[in-house]
Amino acid sequence: MVEQTDSGRPQGQPEQATGAAGQDALHEWMELGKQAGSTAGTFGKLLSAELKLASGDLGRLIAVGLALLSLGSIAWLGLSVLLSWLAFQQLESVTLALLVFLGIQVLVILLLVKAAKTFKRSLSLPATKRNFRALVNSASSSKTEAGQLKERTDGTQTTSA
Repeated sequence: MVEQTDSGRPQGQPEQATGAAGQDALHEWMELGKQAGSTAGTFGKLLSAELKLASGDLGRLIAVGLALLSLGSIAWLGLSVLLSWLAFQQLESVTLALLVFLGIQVLVILLLVKAAKTFKRSLSLPATKRNFRALVNSASSSKTEAGQLKERTDGTQTTSA
């Protein structure tokens, strides 16, 4: 004898959509699939066009960056020389003026090294690590609680280390 499900069909055979309602649902799903495909195609075209524009601007961006780098270096050198010249005028010593120039460079290098260490720390993804540890800890505590609950319901006891 073949067992039947609640809907009256033989067990193991899929339920078939009957009538116009089933055809309408199938048609709606097919239409949704077509629209999703069309949307994906349009998004691909937009992405391609935007990448072409971005690649054209990449060369210009590199040129501007190089110009800013050279102009920034010249401006920094000018500021350092100006401060050293002011030190020379006040102290009337070339040695001390050169030490002021060197001191400015060393001070800025130390500040940049400190900033690099700070940025390096943020690149290690500390918030993600904290959240991952919390997730692992909560998962392990859930397992422990589930094990304790099972012990209570089974009436079994295990020794804890």
